[in-house]
Amino acid sequence: MTDTSSAREVRWLVVALVALLLHRLWLLMFGDIPLDLEETYYLFWSTAPDLGYYSKPPVVAWLLAAQSALFGTGVVAVKTVSLVLHGLTALVLYSLGRRLWSPAAGWAGAVTFFSLPLIGGLSLFTSTDAALHLCWALTLRFFVEARDRGHWHWWVATGIAAGLGLLSKYTMGLLAIGLLGYLLSSPAYRRLLTDPRLWLGVLVAALVWSPNLWWNAQNHFISFQHTADISQLDRALFHPDHLVEFLLPQWPLFGIVLAPLLAVSLWRGARDDRDRLLLWVSIPVLLVIALQALLAEANLNWASTAYVGLGLLAGARLWQHQRRWWLVAVLVNLTLLGVVQHYHTLAQVAGVELTRKTDPYFKRLGWRELGAELRPLVQERPGVRLVSSSRRLLAYLGYYAMDWPPRVASWNPGEHIRSQYDLRYNLKDMPAGPLLFVSESPVDQGVLRSFSSARLLVVLEVQVYRDLIHKLYVYDVTGFKGYGS
Repeated sequence: MTDTSSAREVRWLVVALVALLLHRLWLLMFGDIPLDLEETYYLFWSTAPDLGYYSKPPVVAWLLAAQSALFGTGVVAVKTVSLVLHGLTALVLYSLGRRLWSPAAGWAGAVTFFSLPLIGGLSLFTSTDAALHLCWALTLRFFVEARDRGHWHWWVATGIAAGLGLLSKYTMGLLAIGLLGYLLSSPAYRRLLTDPRLWLGVLVAALVWSPNLWWNAQNHFISFQHTADISQLDRALFHPDHLVEFLLPQWPLFGIVLAPLLAVSLWRGARDDRDRLLLWVSIPVLLVIALQALLAEANLNWASTAYVGLGLLAGARLWQHQRRWWLVAVLVNLTLLGVVQHYHTLAQVAGVELTRKTDPYFKRLGWRELGAELRPLVQERPGVRLVSSSRRLLAYLGYYAMDWPPRVASWNPGEHIRSQYDLRYNLKDMPAGPLLFVSESPVDQGVLRSFSSARLLVVLEVQVYRDLIHKLYVYDVTGFKGYGS
């Protein structure tokens, strides 16, 4: 292949990646995509930057705090954080692909990763996965340099990236399992396990992560308790149906055509150390999360880090050996992603009635309108604090009904920590002032007796679909006397 044709290929691949980025930015700006529960929840975290939070380490809150200081808390500004981070992840994968194969293979891997349906969906919603994917890719990139060049500063960079990954999401620890397996399976690199520079990198990762460990120690290791709770391993084990529910969607989330093409390529074609590296840092993730699904339950995105390495591997291999099929696979992925991203428009064109059963996005809808209904009542009461036992109501209504940052408090008489609101914003710890108690159902009189005065102010109602109505009971309460009073 001539240098001219190679440069032309690179230009087209760069244009493709930029086009994907611009399309997603256009969706954020004009697609009317509301914030989801986790986005409003993490955005609230960002109002009080800390070394840790109830359910997650702190990076997502730090990023949102920085973004809010620079660009405000608008929907587009909040969501752009994920788009930028996933765009950076694609660039890091290009760099890694270029280092392992060639510039064109690197760009093909970056485009493949960015076109995966799961990544396309996640890039429109700011979550802990966005920073995790970037740190995962950076750790791999620095690891390859450290492995090949041996300079101590590359091991330090690997450790910093890994530590930041652990500060993003604890799933980052699975990368250590993959890299250990890779080194043990590689006769040429097994010696690195006794290299003090590698262990220097491990120490650096631990030091970067240590502030969050210290925070957890000061808070009864609440983040790890939450991780154990959502794992549900203390309940009845072995759920083959959950395993099927987790594994089957992974196929279209990675690529209906791309997945079998990669499998065939690896089965029939020659494999080398580059393939082994990317497989080792990907397959164990799928296996561990699949085991979690079998034993209890697992969300579909929990294995998303596997797609960082597999996306690059699929793009690089297919670009080199089955270029036309690579293009078909990417176009199929983009078509599927387009259906998901433009679902409401396509459903309207097709005459499909949107309901809870026909709209996969129904959980995110109606909260903006409900917040708009509540806002006048909030504005009539300067300094009012919103009180609820519901994390969902505090997150959504705190964002849509109140000035930023919102004044909220958790009703938690049992003192069981269920969210960041319970951990830091228990009503009993809040200063006295006007209160609005909100609930999705009538509040028990025993609860209302905990206040000097309490009256039902209004019942707000927003109908999203014929089978989806948000109803909010709003109580004007004063003089909190304590739980059980």
